[in-house]
Amino acid sequence: MSRSRNNEKFLDFVKIVTKLIFFVFSTHTGRARAWLRLALMQKKLADYFKVLLDNREEVLKEYYESIALMMSDEAIVLTGLLVGLNVIDCNFCLKVRLAQIT
Repeated sequence: MSRSRNNEKFLDFVKIVTKLIFFVFSTHTGRARAWLRLALMQKKLADYFKVLLDNREEVLKEYYESIALMMSDEAIVLTGLLVGLNVIDCNFCLKVRLAQIT
């Protein structure tokens, strides 16, 4: 799959997650956990991580120092390790009260 196609899929995923969980989870940690759960359920965590690394200069530069692992060339090894999580079926039961959404 081409790099631009992966980027489009990642952006679509980000839009869906933002729409679905922005009002449900009030903290950044809650939103990050929900994103992680959805990526694991879709078996796309390694793909999304690779897209982040491919765009690290634009996306990650403001959050990581230049000597951080995420900014180095060795970070691609982590993508390979995350592929192993695809063999696990992650089906999380997300219980959300209607009052939290409105």
